[in-house]
Amino acid sequence: MSENVLSGKRVFITGATGFVGPHLCERLLKEGAEVVAFLRKMVWRRPKNILHLKNQLEMRYGNLRDYGTLLDATKDIDIIFHLAAQTHVPDSVGDPLETFEVNAIGTLNCLEAARKNDIDLFINSGTAKICGDPLYLPFDEKHPNLPHAPYDASKIAAESLCMAYYKTYGLKVCMPRFTNTYGPRLDRRKVVADLIYYLLRNEPPVIRSDGTPIRDYIYIDDVIEAYMKLVEKPNAVGEVFLIGSGVGTSVLDLCNLLIEVSQTKLKPIILGQPIPGEIQEEYVDISKAKKLLGWLPKIDLRTGLSITWEWFNAHPEFLEE
Repeated sequence: MSENVLSGKRVFITGATGFVGPHLCERLLKEGAEVVAFLRKMVWRRPKNILHLKNQLEMRYGNLRDYGTLLDATKDIDIIFHLAAQTHVPDSVGDPLETFEVNAIGTLNCLEAARKNDIDLFINSGTAKICGDPLYLPFDEKHPNLPHAPYDASKIAAESLCMAYYKTYGLKVCMPRFTNTYGPRLDRRKVVADLIYYLLRNEPPVIRSDGTPIRDYIYIDDVIEAYMKLVEKPNAVGEVFLIGSGVGTSVLDLCNLLIEVSQTKLKPIILGQPIPGEIQEEYVDISKAKKLLGWLPKIDLRTGLSITWEWFNAHPEFLEE
């Protein structure tokens, strides 16, 4: 990215102990930013994803549902990356109220704190899932939002609030929507990490669905590069961008590719269980990000899975509960 865009900027990150957050923190520190991580104390008890950065970051503690704490925590901040969310679709089906409170009300609290503190830029972390069952493939930013699960609906609400703050108050916001992100330090509740867990134990990987759902998998480094482009490009403000590989891959094909890169001869166990709230098929058109941001993914799925496999093979403890 352009030199010195982030150098010396004070950057606030919610969700810093998740999967994407620590990777983003690493890149921001490399770019010369001063990084402030917003953490829940209960999360910081097991900070394995971000532990290696704790001496380079400033930590502030609180909860997305507490507006007052967020207002105080962002008083001296230039840019907010809002990544924190309840991201598991089955959990949203089981507890839609908590999902909405975290994802929608939490985002509203962050936006209001940003407005009151005159934040220069607010980057929301959205999801391609808000389009629901696509009417066409690959789908683009013009596709209507058709929520399939409470998670989807909560993220639509969050993004709508971002747009409202942009149009009403002039708060500069960017609204990327990401597909299925994977890479080192991925949570085992995500399919790539779960399949690797079994392969590392030399056990047949378990596919809980029938293996046919199709998803768009994007490697973490490409996601972080997209975040950098959003900061760099003034024409990103007020815009929605789909960020993915643009390629659809079934869960079974994903599993077989992981078996190949891990050089094992295991056969998957297919349970064929329906997963509440899940969409059957999704992959995205990334032409808008290419045109306006100059962004394209560089890591193909085989390469990304190989890197991810090698990392977890060297750090198997990250997949232990």
